Amino acid sequence: MATPDKGAGDGAVTYSVSAGTACTVDSSTGLIRVTASTGSCSVSASIAQGSNYLAATTTTQVIVNGSVKAITITGGSPTVNYGSSFSPTALDISQALVGTQVLDYSAATFTYTGFNGTSYGPSTTRPTEAGWYKVLPSNVIIETPANVDTTANYNITYAPGSLEIRRVSRSLTFNTTSATLSYGDTQRFTATASAGDGTVTYSTGSSTACSVDPTSGVVSITAGTGTCDLSASITQGTNHLSATALPVSLTVTKRALTITSSSPTTTVGHTFTPSFSVTTGTLVSSEEISGVTYNYEGSGGTTYANSTTAPTAVGTYSVTPSSPVFAAGSAANYAVTFTAGTLTINNKLSRTLSFSNTSYTLEYGDSLIVVAAVSGGPFDGTVTYAAGASTACNVDPASGKIEVTAGSGSCVVTAEISEGVDYLGAATNIPVTVSVIPRAITITAKDEVIDFGNGITPGYEITRGTLQNSDAISGMSYNYAGAGSTTYANSSSVPTEGGTYSVIPSAAVFSSGSASNYSLTYTPGLITFNQSREAAASMDMAASVGMYIAGTALTFNASGLQTTAAYDVVVRSTPQTLARGNAVGGSVSSTAIIPAGLEAGWHTVTFTSTAADGTKVTDSIYFKLSASGILLSESKVMPTELALTGSNMTPIVISGNVIILLGVALMAFSLHRRRKMA
Repeated sequence: MATPDKGAGDGAVTYSVSAGTACTVDSSTGLIRVTASTGSCSVSASIAQGSNYLAATTTTQVIVNGSVKAITITGGSPTVNYGSSFSPTALDISQALVGTQVLDYSAATFTYTGFNGTSYGPSTTRPTEAGWYKVLPSNVIIETPANVDTTANYNITYAPGSLEIRRVSRSLTFNTTSATLSYGDTQRFTATASAGDGTVTYSTGSSTACSVDPTSGVVSITAGTGTCDLSASITQGTNHLSATALPVSLTVTKRALTITSSSPTTTVGHTFTPSFSVTTGTLVSSEEISGVTYNYEGSGGTTYANSTTAPTAVGTYSVTPSSPVFAAGSAANYAVTFTAGTLTINNKLSRTLSFSNTSYTLEYGDSLIVVAAVSGGPFDGTVTYAAGASTACNVDPASGKIEVTAGSGSCVVTAEISEGVDYLGAATNIPVTVSVIPRAITITAKDEVIDFGNGITPGYEITRGTLQNSDAISGMSYNYAGAGSTTYANSSSVPTEGGTYSVIPSAAVFSSGSASNYSLTYTPGLITFNQSREAAASMDMAASVGMYIAGTALTFNASGLQTTAAYDVVVRSTPQTLARGNAVGGSVSSTAIIPAGLEAGWHTVTFTSTAADGTKVTDSIYFKLSASGILLSESKVMPTELALTGSNMTPIVISGNVIILLGVALMAFSLHRRRKMA
């Protein structure tokens, strides 16, 4: 820097390079900057005219020798605690500056980069967190004491320094210094750090009566007695060291419970079991009291010495629980207080038993369920029923079902209920009285139509009422009287002539049971006794001469038979039964089929039954077949050439009996022809 002596007076000084190219000069400050490694330059200084002085000029020559000074500027290496301020300008210079020149930091830049595990930058922003940082300076100016910049005269190299920001200590404090907790209690305790971050961990160490969640600080009391010391620590944080809190000593007590007995009321003779409940405090978690011991003592005028034996006499007693038995958990963890209840034993109560209806009328064989109503305790005791000395009924003792066993006699039913747990026994004051009457039965003779010759066998049926139990009628008396146009005086004799008769039943005979149990009414029936009529039978073959006979129909009819007379239709010579059955109302009308396989020659098919007068009724057809089964001839009269199938023909000897048979056959044939013509 060029600084001329301007002498006396005032006036502005200006600078300029008057000759040479090896430097430049600041026109106002006179700061000379070397611009070449060799050469020279002339610097002039001028002062303007002042108030009292004239202007003046001076010149100086600058010789450049061709070299600059090399120096290394190293950043400072301060060590500070977190939160403290620091200056990065404590720089280290490898060589001394020229003369009195000094470093100017006003325009300097410092770049910070984390190292040794610290992540940061590079950044020109000063770090504030604890850690290690490289501090690299730049743009430092070298100047004279007169503030002339001489930086250009130096070849500057920059090297980083080391900055350490240390973590600082802190305190960890619980929110309370003491507490008292009971078994089963839980409480959260909080340890708070005076500053900074980090993880707080809780511990109860070797405590015997508690545990703690290491993260939340929630303490659980696990016993009714023992020790519980709570401690906490915080890990080293970003800017702070680890710390440990002063421990908290907790006082552990048993959990308070009040067990209270129930106050049962019962009746003498009734078994009872007191109960208990926890009325103050609560059991912990799933712990359970399965039972207690009860002590009984008379109270309110009742004398009964304190005992664990339950009283049985009428009176008032205190019931005090004690000695709880824990199904889960332990009594040692609880401070239990017991509260007594009151047991009251009363006398049994009286009651009444009555019937809603005490009078009934029943027939022999009837049944009825009667129910006795109880004024109190209907299920306390057993109700039983009895018929006593009754002669006409009995009663089921459990259900009260009355059954009438006779058509006359007495029937009186009573009831009683046995002594129960809470009630006395009782009997009905008014019994049930049943008026017994015979059962009404109507016996009616059956209406019948009977063919002459079958005989009259009257029957009956019960048209009103029913026989009871296993009662049975084995016989009946009948009287007959003419009805309509038939004249016949009332008599027990069975009529033998055809006509219409009233048949009157009476005097029923019981094979089991007794007529005295019934009120019997008899109703007559009507019998129609048909006159004798002539029996007749006929048959007709559907096949005609020249036809195959096998499988063709044979129609047969008969009348005048006994009402249900048996009949059959048989083909011969080798007998085969074509039909069999019974007449209906003395008549038959049906069809049979001529079978296949009949041999060549003559055959006879015969209908046989019994006439109403008991005589035999028959009808026959004679027919002849070829070897191939074709009908060659049909006749109602036995042909003279008839031969037995399967045997040789022999001369037929006609006797008187044969002549009679021929006559009968001729009559039958005549009837057959008349039927065909009709």
